[in-house]
Amino acid sequence: MGEMIVLCPREAVHCDLERFSETAMRRVQDQGLESWDAFLDDLGVAFDRLAVAYRESRFDEVARQARWLADQAHALGLNRLFRVCRHVVALSHGHDVAALAANVTRLIRLGDQVVSVGWQQQDARY
Repeated sequence: MGEMIVLCPREAVHCDLERFSETAMRRVQDQGLESWDAFLDDLGVAFDRLAVAYRESRFDEVARQARWLADQAHALGLNRLFRVCRHVVALSHGHDVAALAANVTRLIRLGDQVVSVGWQQQDARY
């Protein structure tokens, strides 16, 4: 029997997440913890809506959610997430289904890391 190898891709988003941490701290100081909680919830919902829209082949909705996420990523200094969002927007109107699938998967994976870090920071404050 041969070996089975399972790949679990994890992208290094350390620099982006450090900027995200700094931006998060400023946002909490300016707007309060409730605002940050609501924002993290909004991010999570947007990633979920994007994934559902992709599975249902509603590519206009995929593009709409990816545009909103790109705006948020840009404002938070999450450059890699921003670039992947823009790729998803561009690919959602094309015919390269493999590239769209790969980029949606990458976007969801990066988004999961960002939201997880956001909640970890929130938990550390209590």
